[in-house]
Amino acid sequence: MKMNMEELLQTLLVIFGVLLVSWAWKAISWTWFKPKKMEKYLREQGLKGPNYKFLHGDIKEIGRLAKEARSKPMENSHQIAPRVLPYYHQVVQQYGKMSYLWFGPTPRLIVMDTDMIKEILSDTSGTFGKTKSNPRGPLLITGLVTYEGDKWAVLTYF
Repeated sequence: MKMNMEELLQTLLVIFGVLLVSWAWKAISWTWFKPKKMEKYLREQGLKGPNYKFLHGDIKEIGRLAKEARSKPMENSHQIAPRVLPYYHQVVQQYGKMSYLWFGPTPRLIVMDTDMIKEILSDTSGTFGKTKSNPRGPLLITGLVTYEGDKWAVLTYF
C-alpha cells in the first residue's frame, strides 16, 4: 500500500508533534515539577530554605550578594563568611545550620552541624556522593578530592 505525499506529511507532523510534546513535558518536569517535589520532601524532613524560583533558583541572588559584599571594605576580623559566601551565611542565619538553597533546579544542602559533618565525611557507603567534575580531573589531580568509597576512607584516617 503506497502512501501519497499528503499522508506522509501528516504522519511526519504527528511524529514531530509527539516528539515536541514529549520534550516539552520533560523540560517542564525538570524545571518545575521535580524541584517542587524535592522542596516538599526537604520540608517534610524538617529542613528549611528559600522557596524554589523557576529555572535559576537562587543563583541570581548569590551573584548579587557576592558582588555587593566585594564592593564594601572587609572588616578586620576572623568572621569572613559574610564576605566570602554572603548568601550561604544569610541562609544559615535565616533557616538554621541544616538548610538548603537552589542551584538552578537542583537543591544544595548546607550542613553546619559538626556531628553531621563527621558522619558525612566518614561515610563509605556512597550515600553522600561528591560532585562530578571534569573527567580529565583525576589525570591532573589525585587524592582526597577525587577518591571515593573505601579508598577515600583509608586516606582520611592517616
